[in-house]
Amino acid sequence: MAPYRSQWLFDDVAVSAGSLPHCYVVESHSALERRRLALAEGRTVHLLTLESVLWISAAAGRICIHRASSELIARGTLGSLTRALGADFQRINRNTTVNMAAVNQVRHRGRHGEGAVMLYDGRQLPLTRLYARGLRAWLAGRGDVL
Repeated sequence: MAPYRSQWLFDDVAVSAGSLPHCYVVESHSALERRRLALAEGRTVHLLTLESVLWISAAAGRICIHRASSELIARGTLGSLTRALGADFQRINRNTTVNMAAVNQVRHRGRHGEGAVMLYDGRQLPLTRLYARGLRAWLAGRGDVL
């Protein structure tokens, strides 16, 4: 099992006690291992599997990582994290990115594209028309249109 490349987190980021952790996507050196989401808090790095993340919301320069069992708050921007996560995570409104593996159905309400994204756990997240086009492209299999 190859180690994750996480030492650079300690070299480049100094997080003071009491502040929010930084959030990063960590690439594995092995094709057999999965990418992970890393939350660097001081000299501790918490590694989350991407499959455990249902959706990510943002407000006031903070991101909230929603999982089935808990929520974690970190510093960062939703746009940069969504780009780093790749095509399996799609932006559905200004403040929300969803893990497409957690989506059960997409409901369109109006002719302009607004609607709702339903997750497997029953939660409903709003889909706005600005991001509906990218979601339709993803559903049609045309890749990572953001």
